Amino acid sequence: QLQMPARTRGTAFEVRDAQGTWNPLFLKGINLGAALPGKYPSQFPDEATYRGWIAEMAELGVNTLRVYTVHPPHFYQVLREHNLARVAAGKPPLWLIHGVWTELPPEDDFRDPSWYGEWKQEMRNVVDLLHGRANLMPRPGHSSGAYRADVSPWTLAIILGREWEPFSLEAFHAKHPGTSDWQGRF
Repeated sequence: QLQMPARTRGTAFEVRDAQGTWNPLFLKGINLGAALPGKYPSQFPDEATYRGWIAEMAELGVNTLRVYTVHPPHFYQVLREHNLARVAAGKPPLWLIHGVWTELPPEDDFRDPSWYGEWKQEMRNVVDLLHGRANLMPRPGHSSGAYRADVSPWTLAIILGREWEPFSLEAFHAKHPGTSDWQGRF
């Protein structure tokens, strides 16, 4: 059944309370990268580290956590356990903003069907893991495993893509002059 735990209205985020009333949410957020100091980005923290970080975030007063890419299954399990305990105690949850990471396309061609197909698959993977129903096979540099922790009730937003380097955008526009579906100042 379709559920909508969060929405935007005007320039604000809103979340639904236990009575079904929409309330504005002022984001007090923190970014959580995938890399520990001195480690490669694919050497993810263990469960105890995530548990400690999330507890410290709550103590700090953070209400929103942003991740850029898929983390290991135990991250989502820890987040779910944390939020279930918070909600049971009448406290607000830690909201999640989840990124869908991608590398730059080959030859800076954002229309490359192979690149776009892989990115669309990553979008599907993120949606599935947020609902606790993903099995991600090992890939170099990526997290993998059985994702069974449903964190969708506390998913505030999904960010598609990443910061695009100007040289890549300029190269794309040079290959595809006049290509734009945006009109406006920015």
